[in-house]
Amino acid sequence: MSLDAVTDSLKQSLDLFKNNAVALVVGTIISMILVCLIVTAGPGIYGLAYMAVKAFRGEKVEIGDVFFAFRSVKRFIRGWMFAIVLFVLVFIIGIIAGILFGVLSQINEYLAVMAFFIAYILIFLVMIGLVYAETIFVLDSSKGVIDAMKESLSISKENILATIVAIIIISILTFIGSLVFGILALITTPICNLFLISLVKELRPEIPDTADDVWKRYQ
Repeated sequence: MSLDAVTDSLKQSLDLFKNNAVALVVGTIISMILVCLIVTAGPGIYGLAYMAVKAFRGEKVEIGDVFFAFRSVKRFIRGWMFAIVLFVLVFIIGIIAGILFGVLSQINEYLAVMAFFIAYILIFLVMIGLVYAETIFVLDSSKGVIDAMKESLSISKENILATIVAIIIISILTFIGSLVFGILALITTPICNLFLISLVKELRPEIPDTADDVWKRYQ
């Protein structure tokens, strides 16, 4: 059942991309520029995810939607919240991997290789647990970052096989996006966002779409 949700979501994401290709590609270019500027990275990523939400609703996606998080200070802050927490998690994993490598490499070179494998396993486990978190965070404005992560973990635990397959699909799309000097990422990045939103709504349909009401959380 959950594997059917994966295939259905992938098909739907491709159809949605075809219907909004120009706006999504241009929005991805703008989002990448915003990420490179660093100070606008979080809101830029948030805005691109919001474009996918609008496409999933069946609404017309506009290029300006990528600036969704810039339309108020509260949205801008929310756009940064998830990025900061994710950065902290990646930083912690990096520190753990570095300590393991440093300690084990002093003992044996084979153990140092094992440290790399442990690091990859940690990263993969984090991906399994948090793969839906950003999508939920953007989709449901009533949830904070931690709540979105908990919800993502819950979905993953209940649909472990579907989640692993979804991560494989995203990894393949990411690899394809890296080809031709990364130009194909302009296509694969929005497809990944559309795929995750579709899959989240398939696996947990009760999650509300209140993305436009983000300001209400901070009143």
